[in-house]
Amino acid sequence: MRRLVLAATLTMLLLVTPPQVRASELLVCPECPLRDIQEAIATAPVGATIRVRGGVYAGPVVVDRPLTLYGENWPAIDGGGQGTVLHVAAPDVRVEGFIVRGSGTNHDREDTGILVTAPRAQIVGNQVLDSLFGIQLLNAPDGLVKGNLVVGKPLPEPQRGDGIKLWYSPRAQILNNHVRDSRDVIVWYSDQTLLRGNVVERGRYGLHFMYSSDSLVEQNVLRDNSVGIYLMYGARQIVRNNVFFHNRGPSGYGLAIKETDGVVAEANLMLRNRVGLYIDNSPISEGVINQITGNWIAYNDVGLLISPATRSNLITGNTLLENLEQAAPQGGGTLDHITWAESGRGNFWSDYAGYDADRNGIGDLPYQNRALSSVLTDRSPLLAFFRFSLVASALDLAARAVPLFQPAPRFTDPAPLVQPTPLPELPWSVSPPSRTDAFLSLALLTAAALPFLFALRGSPRFALAQAAKAPRASAPVVLASTAPSTATAACTVTDAAVVQVHGLTKRFGDRLVLDNVSFSVRPGEAVALWGPNGAGKTTILRCLLGRTAYTGTVTVFGHSPLQDGPAVRAQIGYVPQQLPLLDLTVGELLTTVARLRGEPLERAWERLGVFGLQHTWHQPVRTLSGGMQQRLALALATIGDPPLLLLDEPTANLDATAREELLAALRQLREAGRTIIFASHRPDDVWRLATRVLRLEAGRVVAESRAAALPVRHDIHQSLILELDADALQPATHLLTAHGFAVYREDQRLRVLVPPQRKAEPFFLLARLGIQVRDFQLEVTDGW
Repeated sequence: MRRLVLAATLTMLLLVTPPQVRASELLVCPECPLRDIQEAIATAPVGATIRVRGGVYAGPVVVDRPLTLYGENWPAIDGGGQGTVLHVAAPDVRVEGFIVRGSGTNHDREDTGILVTAPRAQIVGNQVLDSLFGIQLLNAPDGLVKGNLVVGKPLPEPQRGDGIKLWYSPRAQILNNHVRDSRDVIVWYSDQTLLRGNVVERGRYGLHFMYSSDSLVEQNVLRDNSVGIYLMYGARQIVRNNVFFHNRGPSGYGLAIKETDGVVAEANLMLRNRVGLYIDNSPISEGVINQITGNWIAYNDVGLLISPATRSNLITGNTLLENLEQAAPQGGGTLDHITWAESGRGNFWSDYAGYDADRNGIGDLPYQNRALSSVLTDRSPLLAFFRFSLVASALDLAARAVPLFQPAPRFTDPAPLVQPTPLPELPWSVSPPSRTDAFLSLALLTAAALPFLFALRGSPRFALAQAAKAPRASAPVVLASTAPSTATAACTVTDAAVVQVHGLTKRFGDRLVLDNVSFSVRPGEAVALWGPNGAGKTTILRCLLGRTAYTGTVTVFGHSPLQDGPAVRAQIGYVPQQLPLLDLTVGELLTTVARLRGEPLERAWERLGVFGLQHTWHQPVRTLSGGMQQRLALALATIGDPPLLLLDEPTANLDATAREELLAALRQLREAGRTIIFASHRPDDVWRLATRVLRLEAGRVVAESRAAALPVRHDIHQSLILELDADALQPATHLLTAHGFAVYREDQRLRVLVPPQRKAEPFFLLARLGIQVRDFQLEVTDGW
């Protein structure tokens, strides 16, 4: 009887004991006996639930056993600005209801709000604030990230970490999260990912896929990013019922597809982006088709932008509504290799001028894109200044009226729809803008272009009539400008500073790109703008060219690039990072530039000889190698002997041989007294070419030095040359770059710049990925 009474008493005690003192649950709160989350984890049994009440708790916290962390009344785990705040290092852990804030800012360690390195984690309903990286799943398959708010640190975009990052974490579910003010939401080497119902805004790439396949992306909203979704180097991705709104950064794509097979993009809304949909060399495999169907692509600058190498895309049943340019081949040419209709049904084009006599919903005439002004702009981007002007409209009207001047169509939709397709089912109710609003935007764009038209009207070399007479002899993109008009005072070169910049500031919307930049350049100097991508180097060059508005003072040869643009640009030779893939031959391009610059053709021919390119006279520009294209760009930039050269990452896409040849040519120009300003993120280029260096970070000049006085440290003393299999070069490049190494492609080898203490690390990283190193060499770079 005593035993029965004791058993009954124990049972009653268990039933009335509060949940927080049960064996499987622990309670943490500021007033409780247990006040530290890490201490509670250390004492908790496997599978326990730790309930944490409101308050502020110090990080870091490491969860090293399967359990549930449940927050009540939003307890905060604060990292104090150091390291990673919460690390889930055990499988089957659930974290819910916390504010996780205050990570460190170290990119090498990838300081993170919530880091997961074990399978089957559930990160649900948390707020991750003021963290460099928000939520990371690293080698953590089958994870769930749901209903979280992720806000990045208040840093310039190039210094931010990723809001959500998947790395070798397949079968993850990323659901109903809100991510803003971070860099990307990254899905790398992670197959079978589901992303549904997320909002990603004010970042670089909203969703960024690399080497990931078999994913479903649906009902997400991507807005105010540089790119909404970027699919790269994967296969079998489904993208449907998403909203891409106002993605207008440096790339400005809604949805971008690069070298990806088997994409299905359907029932998406792409609204007010710079480019609604960009397709680059996709699919890359033979016998594979990408399907673009049922999308609304509306009110973008360019609806569809497609690279010349792109094949095997079925684009049907879409509505292209009031885009400033409905569809265009990147760099000119045609889009005849795209399938625009299936089973007798094509796309709806709001500018279709045909009719439907039999009322079957299909236009009786094909839709053809053949505007003369657009074709001329493809060949000479400077003519974009005239886009939407009365002159361009009159030119297109004349071309339609006189077929002799009408260009061949860039593409043909044989079965255009005469009514828009149904508006896709969206994550929430989004109404398309009214036609009045679109026309107002168009009017504002035209008005913004008028000052440029008046500035250029004095020069007959910009006349559209000339371009109409000889459309293949129009100004190429490599020119910074042509000669000034007679109404503009000519610039003179003196011993005074060639360039003076004071307080230069530039914003793109709310984003500060250049912050109070000041410097000067004297004749004969070679000044390097040195810094990482996004530091503001290219924007400075655009300001010097007068191609973007800014605040502050900029003078080139004593003139303002904004107020005296033609006079300034006549004294500048500009070399872009890459020549556009023009249909012109080298001879046609050189003749055009020589005429625009007023240089005898014989002298221009001699310049080709100086750069070893005379044998390419009859060769199309698009068929030249990367090194030959850059040498051609430099030859074109020196026509007319402009005293100032501006170069934007001139060696970025070159192999070792081509890079050496280009640097040698630039050194000869420098030694001849030419003033050079060039942007680069490669330290070896800076050491070998520059006489003075401006170090840029986040839009500010943080250091200035004579090149000879630069310290030889910088932790980049040796080059590790790796010989790999051909199919391993691309993933190896991305892997090593992601871990902070500078990597350059040289045929079938990679050159990796390594500090002395990290020489072995590339081998470890490649081995972890299963990439075999066939051979290697270690070289000491000259002069370092």
